[in-house]
Amino acid sequence: MSTQPGAGQQPGTFQPQGQPAYQTGGVPTPPPPPAAPARQRNTLAIVGLVVAVLGLVFAVMEGAYLLGWILLPAAFVLSIVALVVRDRPRRMAVAALIISIVGTIAGGIAFMSSTARILDESFGGGEATVVATPAASQEEAAAEDSSVAEEPAQQDAAPAGTRDNPHPLGTTIASDEWEVTVNSFTADATDEVMAENQFNDDPPAGTTYALVNVTVTRIAADEGIPWEITVAYVTDGGNVVNSYDAFVVGPDELPSNELYEGADATGNVVLAVPADGSGTVRVTPGLFADDVFFATS
Repeated sequence: MSTQPGAGQQPGTFQPQGQPAYQTGGVPTPPPPPAAPARQRNTLAIVGLVVAVLGLVFAVMEGAYLLGWILLPAAFVLSIVALVVRDRPRRMAVAALIISIVGTIAGGIAFMSSTARILDESFGGGEATVVATPAASQEEAAAEDSSVAEEPAQQDAAPAGTRDNPHPLGTTIASDEWEVTVNSFTADATDEVMAENQFNDDPPAGTTYALVNVTVTRIAADEGIPWEITVAYVTDGGNVVNSYDAFVVGPDELPSNELYEGADATGNVVLAVPADGSGTVRVTPGLFADDVFFATS
């Protein structure tokens, strides 16, 4: 077998048959980069967001509060779990968490507003109406009616029974449950109150004990107690003096026993009013009734 190099072949160089010569000057081609892994969805966050939105809608919808209260806590839990899952997007989880919290607050406000409206419609005494007025007021009203042709009535006059236009003493008002008549107002009854009980404290500095004499009549079918009616004093400056501010025993106090339909009671309410001022008596003829104002003289 001949080992001599052929024509065009350098001595000492072996070239296998059928194989291309190795190119030492070439640059190898790098392998392609690996494909980026597909971003996975946060299923819990998506479910929590949907549940939170539904819970918010039902939480502010009257008649569907219960469903909202069920969905919103569930959305809150789902959003918390979705936030702690690793390698998952958290944007929807944060949105679900915020919506669940806002929905809970909005649902609470909607529920309280609805409950207050229902209680007012069901149990409220509503607007108090005038049942009777003293004779002097009737004569004044007749005189005003006869002078209508001479002087036009003021269109912006405050309604009767308001603080700017209080009812005169002796007026009887009524709610759905009670009739109340303010018989009299004694501005300085300190001596009578102090003489009623030896343990009564002196009135606070700058005040005197006043007595408001009222007659209350139960007109509702069920029983009630006169304490459902509140009597207060409102100064010209707008300060309110309540009957429970003065812990004293007054003469002939308004009884607190239960009254059924048709029964009535008369008595005094003690108030510690400013000695050097004036104001009006405010009566609320029932737990949910409107306030009515009376003059003190």
